[in-house]
Parts: sequence; structure tokens; C-alpha cells
Amino acid sequence: QADIIPTISNLLGISYDSRMLSGPDIFSESEGLVVFKDKSWRTDMGWYIAPEGRFIPPEGVDVPDGYKSRISQKVRNQFWASAKILDTNYFRYIITAEQKRILDRPIPLP
Repeated sequence: QADIIPTISNLLGISYDSRMLSGPDIFSESEGLVVFKDKSWRTDMGWYIAPEGRFIPPEGVDVPDGYKSRISQKVRNQFWASAKILDTNYFRYIITAEQKRILDRPIPLP
């Protein structure tokens, strides 16, 4: 999962720009959202099974109007942004010269 990077970075005390990563740090105050590769998702409000187009809320949970559509759009946006980052090699344009030097150096094999 791509959203593990913010959590690991936080736990290790590594600074990062949260705008550059998909998903939040699990310890943040943001709404919990787990996204799966088929664009299915899960929150406290329920489980959306994308291949079936079905949303299943937990028993007794009152889901606000438009919730499923709002979260599904958020998930589609994450997939779209991730694809564009890869298509354009976006991070190559925003990293510093020092970061680029580190990334370009050969990795010694054991």
C-alpha cells in the first residue's frame, strides 16, 4: 500500500511533504480510508466493493447522503494522480540536486 510511506516516515521521524504522497499517516486526524487495487475501499462508514458497485454499511451506521460517491471520487482521484506521477516522472522535477545525486548513484550489491 502506498499510504504506508507517510506512516513509516512519521514513526522514523523523517520529514516529508504530505502533498507528494498518496494517503495519510495512519496516526493523523484524517478520516480513515483503506483503498484496494481494484478501487474497492473501506472506512468506518462501510465497505465499497467496486467490481460489484455495492456499498455495505455496518449495522446501525447512518451513512450521510452522497458519502459513497464522495469517497469513490476521492479514490478515483488518488488513482488518477498516481498514474500521472508515473507517466510524467513528476518527482524528477521536484527533487533537489542533492536528492537527485543520491538517487542516481549506483547501489552496491552484496
